Amino acid sequence: MHSRYFALSLIIVLAFFSNQHMAQGQSPIGSGRPLKPILDHNKTELPSTLDPDEASPLTEGDIPDTREAPKTPVRIRMVVPQMKRSIVELKAYPYRTRPPRVFNENKGLPVEEFAVKDMLLASGYQARLSLERPYPMGGWRWQYAFRNGLKASGMGVPHTIVEQYGWAKKLAPYVIPECRRINAIEEKRAARYKEAVALYEDNHREEELDANRLGNTTTPIKLELANQNKEWAGKVDLGAGEWWVTGTHKTPGLIYYWQEYLKIEPAPKGTQPAELLLKLDDSNALAITGGW
Repeated sequence: MHSRYFALSLIIVLAFFSNQHMAQGQSPIGSGRPLKPILDHNKTELPSTLDPDEASPLTEGDIPDTREAPKTPVRIRMVVPQMKRSIVELKAYPYRTRPPRVFNENKGLPVEEFAVKDMLLASGYQARLSLERPYPMGGWRWQYAFRNGLKASGMGVPHTIVEQYGWAKKLAPYVIPECRRINAIEEKRAARYKEAVALYEDNHREEELDANRLGNTTTPIKLELANQNKEWAGKVDLGAGEWWVTGTHKTPGLIYYWQEYLKIEPAPKGTQPAELLLKLDDSNALAITGGW
């Protein structure tokens, strides 16, 4: 009995002292440090869940500038010899497009002496052929090789059949290097065309997604005749990103196709982008079909 009364008394005393400590805002067990409130009702905002040393508020440089960035002006010149009754179409795409299918690859010009002399014999009396007529004898490439070789030789054209054979033999050494040079250009053009088709197959989906993210859309380019109707000229303003200036120049018997890549870098804040110049001609055309 005495043990039971003693234990009960001890419990009552401990409970009494515990209530005294709680009333004073102290922990019932431990060193007696004040309890840290979860929420201070004297403040109107919730306490931060971040340690003050880890907090990193946004600075002015971190806030994105939503104002439209200035676009880069691009001037375009389309310069080809064949301008008669020509039709042009040009657009700036923010992604690659599939190049048109080339049904007949251009065969190389002859480089053997006997073959070149035969071509010269057939071309002798046509030396004054207008470069605006469609489908010239031997194609445009042969006409260029023939005329460049003739100019380099300093020779004229034969006026009789008797003169023609000796003339062809003397002229051939000047024309053959031109044929080789033009063939090398066409080999590189064919390689660039095949590469463009492969790159389109591999990348066009990702490029379209990037264009949508940047807000870039296909932009038509208006071209007008310039330089006494010897070329086409136009201008387009492009935003930052990757672009492919794509289009055609069609004239009777001949079609040029371009797909020129441009990467527009964002202009520094508060500056106006410098103007770019893009020239389209037969040297950088991705494909040339017809009587080429």
